[in-house]
Amino acid sequence: MSNSKQPDQRDQDLQQLMAPLYREEAEPTDGFEPVPTWALVLFGLLLFWGGWYVATNSGSYRGDILDRGDRQIATEHYPRNQEELAQLGGKLYRTHCQVCHKDNGLGLAGFHPPLDQAEWVVGENGTDARLIRILLHGAHQEMKVKDVAYKGVMPAYGATLKDDEIAAILTYIRTAWGNRGNPIWPADVLATRRAQIGRAYDGTSPYTAAELMTIAQPSDRSSSK
Repeated sequence: MSNSKQPDQRDQDLQQLMAPLYREEAEPTDGFEPVPTWALVLFGLLLFWGGWYVATNSGSYRGDILDRGDRQIATEHYPRNQEELAQLGGKLYRTHCQVCHKDNGLGLAGFHPPLDQAEWVVGENGTDARLIRILLHGAHQEMKVKDVAYKGVMPAYGATLKDDEIAAILTYIRTAWGNRGNPIWPADVLATRRAQIGRAYDGTSPYTAAELMTIAQPSDRSSSK
């Protein structure tokens, strides 16, 4: 009868022989090494700091704050006088305003008010301060123009148009058709933005006619080129 060791016995002997080596080095693993505690703490601190920084420096994601006052430079050729403002304004009007107020400025009866000889453009209601706010923030609810009540919604353009573009459109509608009004300069638009930092430009804070009528023309109005 053979006296050779059985397979189970040989396996046990092999394990005893390799035991010192197992004690020298940990059994290798693949992809399951634990993350050091210091790395987890550092990552948590960086994540917290990143969230705090974004929350305190986002400016509510408003363009007039994030652009740091550079909103006046909007086009390759910055308008330097009333004529150039009106020329730029005519182009922008056809892009943003003509579909509602029409090429002749007469609007669409029952829906969109006229701008030609309108009191909110060149009349007693249309002060610079009010007209700028209408284009920046929009308007809603009933507004009377030439004794006709309109209840349409005027969209807000303060987030999409820069100061010189806002001024250009307003200058154009004040001097087009039969209107004979004074220009509005980019500095006036910028001053209006700064005077109402807390009001949104995303269409959620439109003005009503009654609210606009409470706004007086600033005594320190800046109308320099």
